[in-house]
Amino acid sequence: MTRVQPNLALAFRDGKISIRWLYDCVPGSTHRPQQWFDRLLRQAQRAPDEVKTLCRSEFFDGMRAFDGKLTPAEALTLLTFNANHAKYRKLINEIEGVTGVKLPIEPHKSKFEAAFGLRLEELLQDLYSSSGYELREQKKIGPYYVDFYVEIYADGMPKYVIEFDEEAHDKKKHYLIHDPIRNRWFRDNRPDITFIRVRHVESEIWLDAVSRTGALISIEKFYAHCIVSAAQCPTAQKLRITSQSAQAAYDIERNQYAFLLTDPKHRLNELRKILNRLKVPHDGERVINLSKATLRRR
Repeated sequence: MTRVQPNLALAFRDGKISIRWLYDCVPGSTHRPQQWFDRLLRQAQRAPDEVKTLCRSEFFDGMRAFDGKLTPAEALTLLTFNANHAKYRKLINEIEGVTGVKLPIEPHKSKFEAAFGLRLEELLQDLYSSSGYELREQKKIGPYYVDFYVEIYADGMPKYVIEFDEEAHDKKKHYLIHDPIRNRWFRDNRPDITFIRVRHVESEIWLDAVSRTGALISIEKFYAHCIVSAAQCPTAQKLRITSQSAQAAYDIERNQYAFLLTDPKHRLNELRKILNRLKVPHDGERVINLSKATLRRR
């Protein structure tokens, strides 16, 4: 049975909206109102402190769906900080428009992502202020909302999608399953866009590398170049790295990304760690052997 969506301006006429009215506004749910509210509330408990301070304590203590009422900030928090936030995006925008309330952190953006976005804006300004650029957050491309979309106003109009991955992307089942699917979709359907993932723990390294070199590429590409620079014969398909050949990777004259390498006294150990980070199979104890084709795919 199709639910009739209520008028939001009327729903907030006393400054609050009933949970049941809010439920009637959302796209079809298979859960009952109380189940729907309780499920979203559990996820909203993980909202950033900057957001939680805008909500009343009784909101997080739990409320009854049939007579509970939410402030605009509480309604936005409930709809924003959950796994299905994209489904509620239209409703979130409508609530913001009707009430004039907006959360200090945009939908599904952590304080780390917000800080990264500011640094990215500064970086783009430094690199492309003369040619010009476009930076958009949460832009929809195909079936996906992306963290950051960048277009450079230069020859060829290069386009980039930059996804900011926090620790959960390496641990939670949802991300482990769906991140590769998203990667593959962009590779197959939007080859005109350079797709870059930046891990939170590596974000400062990546920002510094792009700033120094002007190369808007992934950290994997930076590291792969270092690996090739360390090989005895960089043009061979089977790369062989010795302690002696690895010296080239640490020489800024022979490897423009040498500043990324920090342990020249234990060169092979550091390069092995990088290969493990790139998930590139390798073997050898006193030397390192690997496939250049596999490295190129990272």
